[in-house]
Amino acid sequence: YRIADIHKPLLRDYIKDMLDKKVLAIHKGNGRWNFPMISAYKKPPKDEPEKLVRRHCLDVRMLNKITSDYVVK
Repeated sequence: YRIADIHKPLLRDYIKDMLDKKVLAIHKGNGRWNFPMISAYKKPPKDEPEKLVRRHCLDVRMLNKITSDYVVK
């Protein structure tokens, strides 16, 4: 996915912080599965409704499509 230039420094800082904390590991692979990281707005806090807060997450919708049949109901 493309990301706006204005968001690239935020994402770069987020990834660097996660790598420094050893929460995230990046490995080069040649598999057919990869999941793009997306940045989305969270709901603003009730005490600061004008504050924009972003969250970063992986887009795994394609994986969910093929694994939803395996869910135990």
